[in-house]
Amino acid sequence: MTADKEFPKMIVFGLDHTLWPFKVHVNYVSPFNKVHLHKHSGIDYEDMLFFDDEWKNNIEPAYLNVTCWWVINGLNKIKLNKGLVNWNECHKILQNPKFEISDFKKAENLI
Repeated sequence: MTADKEFPKMIVFGLDHTLWPFKVHVNYVSPFNKVHLHKHSGIDYEDMLFFDDEWKNNIEPAYLNVTCWWVINGLNKIKLNKGLVNWNECHKILQNPKFEISDFKKAENLI
């Protein structure tokens, strides 16, 4: 990424099979869910980037305008960079008050 690119204010990573190759199944009740990330951090959802290996974990944040990146078989440098580039393109589109749905189609081509 070049110096003219912006970066997310928060990057969140799933753990199992995203950052490490192990699966640890633990039943627990989360103290807060993803909906409260903005409330607890003060960071707008559109300034967040989320990486996870499970598609279902990306659904809730995506509805909140969090840029989500599905990383099958774990995260590596290439996938991290693609996620950052995609966040940057989506962020530019969302910042433009005249954006159209076709602008998102252009950003999808980066995947």
